[in-house]
Amino acid sequence: MKFGIGQPMRRHEDLRLITGRGRYTDDVILPRMTHAFVLRSSVAHAHIKRIDATAARRMPGVLFVATGEDVRADGLGDVPCMVPLVNRDGTPRHDTPRPLLALGKVRHVGQPVALVVAETLTAARDAAEAIVHVVAVLFATYSLRLSSKPADATHRYGHAKIGFFSAGVEGSLILLVAFYIYFHSGKKLIYPQPVENLPIGIVVTTVAGFISGALGYYLIRRGRQYHSVVVEANGKHTLTDCWTSAAVLISLVLTWAFRWPLIDALIGILIATNILVTGIRLVRSGFSGLMDAADPAVQQSIVQLLDRETSKRGVSYHNLRHRNLGDTNGIEFHLVFPAGVLLSATNENERQ
Repeated sequence: MKFGIGQPMRRHEDLRLITGRGRYTDDVILPRMTHAFVLRSSVAHAHIKRIDATAARRMPGVLFVATGEDVRADGLGDVPCMVPLVNRDGTPRHDTPRPLLALGKVRHVGQPVALVVAETLTAARDAAEAIVHVVAVLFATYSLRLSSKPADATHRYGHAKIGFFSAGVEGSLILLVAFYIYFHSGKKLIYPQPVENLPIGIVVTTVAGFISGALGYYLIRRGRQYHSVVVEANGKHTLTDCWTSAAVLISLVLTWAFRWPLIDALIGILIATNILVTGIRLVRSGFSGLMDAADPAVQQSIVQLLDRETSKRGVSYHNLRHRNLGDTNGIEFHLVFPAGVLLSATNENERQ
C-alpha cells in the first residue's frame, strides 16, 4: 500500500545532517551581509521593568537594536495565529497575545526579548551580551541597596546575606556566557568562517578589554576592602568581559598573522573554560554563604582570639558558633566562670 497509515517512509536528508554536511542559513556568507541576533529569555516567567539598550546601540558595528517598546511604537503588532479557531458555540476563540519581542513580561524560556542587527555576527552577539550585563548590574545594584538596610523586626540579622544570592545570580550568568562561547566555538570548528574587519576589530577589542579589566579589578578590590559580596561578585562578572575580549584579541591577531580561522574557535574554548571555573566558584561561594558554611581560616582566627582572651581572665568557653552575615561575622559562644565568682565580676568579663 502506498502512503498507508503507519507505513515506514525512507528518509533521504538525515545522513548529511547527522554527519555535519548539512547547510543552514547561518552558513551562508554573502558580500556586505549584515547579521541579526535575537536575545532570548533565560527564565520561564518574569516581569520586565526596563531594558536599557543604550550601550548596545553605541557599540561599533551595530546598525539596529529593537526591543518590545520599539515594536509597539512602530505599530508592528503581534504575531498572528495562522489557524483561526472557534469555540464550540461558534464564537471566536480567545487568542493569547504573541508579541514579536517581549513586552512587559516574558512567558517562557527562549521568548525573544531584543533584536540586534550588526555588520558582523560577533558585533551582534557582543551587543546582546551588553544588554544582558545591564540586567546583571541592575540586580547587583538592588542587592547592594538592600544589603545596606539595618536589621528590622523580620530580619534580625540584617539584609546583607542578599549578597550571597546576588553572587549566585552573577555566577549563573557567567556560566551562561561560558556555555554560549562553548557552543559557538564548537560550531566554528565544524563550520570555519572567515573573520572580517580584523584591524578595526583588534583596536575596538583592545579598548573594550582594557576598560572591562580595569573596572573588574577595581570592583573586586573594593568589594574585598569593604567586605561586600555583591560588589566583589559583580567585579568578577565584569572581569569575564575582559577575559572574553582578551580571547577575541588574541584570536584576531593570530588569525590575521596565520590566516587560519580555526584559531578563533580553539582560543574561544580555552577562555570559556576559564570563565566556567569562575562561574562555578561564584555559585559555590553564594551557596556556601546561604547555607552558613564555616570558613576554616575564620574558625581558626576566632579560636585563637578566644583562647588568648579567656586565658587572660581565667575563664573558658564552649558551644562556639559563627556565621558570615555578608558584611560582617556573627559569633556566639558560652562563657564558663569558675565557681564562687561574683556576678559583678562576670558582667565585667563579659563586657570585655
